[in-house]
Amino acid sequence: MNKILKILLVSSLFTGIVWAKDAIDLPFSKAIKAGNTLYLSGEIAYDAKLGKVVSGGIEAETKKVLSNIENTLKKNNYDKKDVVKCMVMLTDIKDFKQFNGVYKEFFSKPYPTRSTFVVKDLALNAKIEIECLAIK
Repeated sequence: MNKILKILLVSSLFTGIVWAKDAIDLPFSKAIKAGNTLYLSGEIAYDAKLGKVVSGGIEAETKKVLSNIENTLKKNNYDKKDVVKCMVMLTDIKDFKQFNGVYKEFFSKPYPTRSTFVVKDLALNAKIEIECLAIK
């Protein structure tokens, strides 16, 4: 299978769009709008161009996750200032301080409400996953 088709197939997994008949159809949407509320699925540091989770540790992954979230917000005509709630999953509590530093640079006061959990594993061996809720 050529690289472009692989990228399209992998990208389709995270957008709910199936580009080819043999693509895996995951049972979730990237985002769903209900009224003025946008519900975003959990986002990992997946880079569709690379076809994998970015390397570089928790700071690099957090930056990519937040970038992915911002892209999804923009595609749905929302902005990061519209985010009111985040749920964060980390695979190592030792990453909390570094994650928090990147998160604080991305969002501004008043920060969204947030819950943070430590989990055993995440998809594609990611170190972090963030799920958000935005309201206009």
